[in-house]
Amino acid sequence: MTMIHQLLTDDADLIVQAMTSNMNVEGFTEVSEELFDKASGLVGRARLVGDQVIEIPSDPPSLPAPTTRRYDVFERCTTDEASLISLAISNSDVRTMELIGATMRFVHGSEVYLALRTIIVDTLGAERADEILAPSDD
Repeated sequence: MTMIHQLLTDDADLIVQAMTSNMNVEGFTEVSEELFDKASGLVGRARLVGDQVIEIPSDPPSLPAPTTRRYDVFERCTTDEASLISLAISNSDVRTMELIGATMRFVHGSEVYLALRTIIVDTLGAERADEILAPSDD
C-alpha cells in the first residue's frame, strides 16, 4: 500500500500539520516525500509556498535590560549630591523609600529605577541623573 504525504496549512500558508495516509484527506495538500520530510520537522515554524518549505526565522533573543549597581549610584556622586539624594529618598513615600533601599541593582525601566531616576532628576537635573544612573560595567 502506498502512503500519501500530506501537509495542512492555514490561511497564511503556515504548516500546521504533517501526515501520511493511504488516501487523500480533505484540506491537506499532497507533497513529495522529500518535501514532506523537510516540512514535518518544521510544523508551526514554516510556510508551504508552492513546492518550497520556507522556514520562519525565530526572533533573536532579547537582550537583558541594562542595570546600575546601587554602589555605583553613590560612588558616582559627590558627598553633597549623595546627601541630597539620600534626603530626597527619605522624603518619598514609605513604599518607594523601602523599595529603593532594598534594591542592590536597579534594572533600567523597572518601577524602582524610574522612581530613583525621578528623585535624582528632581534633585540634580536630567543630565546628572544620566551620568549617575549609567549602566554598570558588569
